[in-house]
Amino acid sequence: NFDVEGASSIFIDELLRQDYSLSAFTSYGLNQDIYKKSIFRTVRSINKKKNGQSEKSDSQTLTAWSDWLNTQKNERQWFSYLNLNLPATLDIPANYQGPFQPELTSNSPFATFTPENHDKLVNRYKNALRYTDEALQTLFVNLQEKGLEENTIVMITSDHGMEFNETNSNSWGFGSNYSTYQMQVPL
Repeated sequence: NFDVEGASSIFIDELLRQDYSLSAFTSYGLNQDIYKKSIFRTVRSINKKKNGQSEKSDSQTLTAWSDWLNTQKNERQWFSYLNLNLPATLDIPANYQGPFQPELTSNSPFATFTPENHDKLVNRYKNALRYTDEALQTLFVNLQEKGLEENTIVMITSDHGMEFNETNSNSWGFGSNYSTYQMQVPL
């Protein structure tokens, strides 16, 4: 574990050595130990404006990232960390109507994980992924509008999967089972 060992991220250290401009935008907020003690441990100053310590919606996080991108000059290489949490929280904006219906309308953990709600929960998850895909499309459009798509690498990954009781062990979501459904990381 990097934070226990006090180790820094080799990747981030190399970016710093090469004088990259660094920024970080996360819907969870940057005040979590994983950011302070691990990922950005050796970074003295990271661009946190408009999306600093508190939790934000993915929409706000992407807006803050877009605003930051618009301030970038082509003088210096940059690396930007962007973390979205909607696929994990299923906190879809109230005005968003996804194509997968009927969907669960409440995120109450006491009402969500029941066999009766299985299909509605799966639909809500699919709609959350769809919303995230649409948000990422905006990110790619921003890069294209600035003429950066040819010289920019975008890496997309996840930190865990989601289980919808596929193992028939009453395991739902993430962090409740060591099943392939929860442990497999896409990409």
